[in-house]
Amino acid sequence: SYSQELQTIKNRIWSALIEEEISDIKPKLSNLLFTACADKNLGVMVDSISNHPTEFESHYQFEEFDINTVAYRLMEAKRFDEAFILLQMNMRLYSDSWNVYDSMGELQLNIENYVTAKEYYEKSLILNPRNVSAENALKKIQIKLDSNPPK
Repeated sequence: SYSQELQTIKNRIWSALIEEEISDIKPKLSNLLFTACADKNLGVMVDSISNHPTEFESHYQFEEFDINTVAYRLMEAKRFDEAFILLQMNMRLYSDSWNVYDSMGELQLNIENYVTAKEYYEKSLILNPRNVSAENALKKIQIKLDSNPPK
């Protein structure tokens, strides 16, 4: 994200130099999401975003990677329910992205939902057959499932 911010600054300087109109910079949605996480009201915030998408998109910059970053920080903090909420939102917003399914697969793997993780990784591989991390995760999952078949 640091390099993205630098690129934004460079683009704005370039626009000024060539006397092009400089567009407003909207804050990243992650700023709002991190605040909601700190205030322990992420579910309410995501519901509000889902119910008023146009309003939020006019005020905040939505990016798949940005939302995923917040979800991964939550996973690292073992706040899996909140990570799930964000990854679900990301899948709704970017349903054609292999990465969102890979991320949800990783979450499911973290909470040992191996069958569900397998489904998400397989979906990710359909969208991106060269997704090596999904292939590796599926191998690990298969070993887990072979040693402890689901009941």
